[in-house]
Amino acid sequence: MAATPVPLWALVWIIAVVQCKIPDARVTCLFSEDCLLPCAFKPSGEELIRWSRQEVPVHGFQQGADLLDQQDPHFQGRTALFPEQVAHGNASLLLRLCNTQDRGRYRCHIHTAQGDQDAFVIVKVEAPVRSLTLEMSRLSGYKEVRCSSRDIYPAPHVWWSTDPPAPPDALKPTTRKMPEKNGLYSVESKLRRLGGLSDYTYFCTVNSSYDTQSWRASLREREMLSEEGRDLTIPCLAPTGLQNFTLTWTFARADEPTLILTFHSQTQHTSDRWAGRARVDPDRARAGDGSLRIQSPQSAEHTGTYICAFSGPRSRHAVHTRVNVTATAVGRSLMDGPSRLWIVAVVIAALVLLVAALALYSRVRGEHPAAGKPTEEATELEAVEAAKDKAENGTPSERSRFTREHNEERT
Repeated sequence: MAATPVPLWALVWIIAVVQCKIPDARVTCLFSEDCLLPCAFKPSGEELIRWSRQEVPVHGFQQGADLLDQQDPHFQGRTALFPEQVAHGNASLLLRLCNTQDRGRYRCHIHTAQGDQDAFVIVKVEAPVRSLTLEMSRLSGYKEVRCSSRDIYPAPHVWWSTDPPAPPDALKPTTRKMPEKNGLYSVESKLRRLGGLSDYTYFCTVNSSYDTQSWRASLREREMLSEEGRDLTIPCLAPTGLQNFTLTWTFARADEPTLILTFHSQTQHTSDRWAGRARVDPDRARAGDGSLRIQSPQSAEHTGTYICAFSGPRSRHAVHTRVNVTATAVGRSLMDGPSRLWIVAVVIAALVLLVAALALYSRVRGEHPAAGKPTEEATELEAVEAAKDKAENGTPSERSRFTREHNEERT
């Protein structure tokens, strides 16, 4: 049985469908920036170009002039083609100041003398993470680690981790994603602080919903004690693998933080506002050791919080160190060197005076006996006086006995 021939018109239709079946182009436009929607065609002269989004007129163009009488108000003053490029088959649309309402599937329709051509573009709008703030707060009555960012679209994802790793059930963050008036989102995620002040480094990672980028911030807090007048080194190390970073040291007390110095890893340039008092080693800083050395700190002037921050591409690592500079160095200096002998001499002299005072006290007590304890001589004298009294005032027999005993003593 012979095969039925395919009509010519059917072959033409099949070929046209195959040729026009072009995959949709995908474009991600940045919020509040200009964006280019591509469209290429085979020029044949006197083309009519119409851009639309889901049947909503966006832009029209014919014979070197724009056709904007049917343009939707949302796109007024925000679209343009490149007239000099149309003759070369370029009908790309420039969309200015993109916003979240520009998302959707756009159709580029070209009508020519040789037929119609269509191209489709799927447009996404993104407001990427520009910055990430990670800080300690006590707004809920207890210490929290707070991670926040704003002006993001679409709403991002937030992940937490610690170093050393905390038990999985210990990390229970509370995350809120709040829409703003301009169609963007702000995000805030809070995590209750684990353990003591210096037990953990906290990491907050924010990912775009389109997985086009990721931001990461870390925070660690610690405390240090220092002595007035003795050089102080405050440690700060960059995360492993961090490159092209800026190191910043700031100092905060009750007032606003003040800048101490900055160091750029690429230029190796250091801007030191505490020149002669604080410094970092450029070679060590370039290798990731941004420790700050302070010369002869003073208790009132240098007690406060020192903030070390490594800022790199989409990352920020910060260490907050609370330093308490005390004046105990003066007291300890008395115990060093020859002063120690002087203190020993004072102690010995005090002991000698104490022994002499005890000896003198014992001697005085010996010369003045206590009342109620008569000596042997006083006792004998009292006996004689009593006997004499009896001889004078006693009975005749007692007076005769006293006289006889007294005469015997004389002989």
